[in-house]
Amino acid sequence: MTHFDWSQITRYGLIEALMPLGSQIVDQKITVRRVQGILRGCLKSLMPIYVISSRESKHGRNWIAVGGEYWSDRDRWYRRCIKLVLVYHPEDNHIHINRYRWRRICRNIADTVMHEIIHLRQYRARKFKTIPGFQSTAYLARQRREQEYLGHPDEIGAYAFNIACELHDQFGGNIRRAQAYLNQDRGGRKKRSSLSSYLRYFDHDHGHPVIRRLKRKISHYLPYAASGRPFRTLDHLHR
Repeated sequence: MTHFDWSQITRYGLIEALMPLGSQIVDQKITVRRVQGILRGCLKSLMPIYVISSRESKHGRNWIAVGGEYWSDRDRWYRRCIKLVLVYHPEDNHIHINRYRWRRICRNIADTVMHEIIHLRQYRARKFKTIPGFQSTAYLARQRREQEYLGHPDEIGAYAFNIACELHDQFGGNIRRAQAYLNQDRGGRKKRSSLSSYLRYFDHDHGHPVIRRLKRKISHYLPYAASGRPFRTLDHLHR
């Protein structure tokens, strides 16, 4: 049985905990197994989550991609319910990460953890009930699959906070500039961003109901991005 106060976890708290680990990793030829051990030890000391590794070739070498998952059925019974997946290239037995990449990896880990904590709170707030998703009418199977994933109300809520944090980083905390960028048609064309993924799969249609809802949620979260804490109250984060 797991009892934990998730309100103590913030985006910037995670980044601050992870960044100093770079002294053991950055600009060194280090085994993937050693990197995984360092990150796993740090993250598990902060919160009760699973931290596992995986191998995929699509992400490129000398990089750590990050994925996550929340299990509502485990959370319901007070069991560990968040999994973080650190993904390495299959040919990388050793890995060389520069300081710039390390900073991005730390942010990605923090953003993924916060994304899953938002899902945790969503399910707890509605007593673990499921809600209807988005039904895509896209012709292409991949686009239809991505639209149904990204268009789910839970994903819109979680990604909106991630995007608000990305905009906070991009514009140095200037909410007015971030909001102006968000409202431009060219907004979200930055590569490798959550906002660009939404716009790509929804054909850059700012009038689409999913994009409109996403932008409203992002605007709601922009003031919260400075603290790295997505919640106004701490309800449902500790039990």
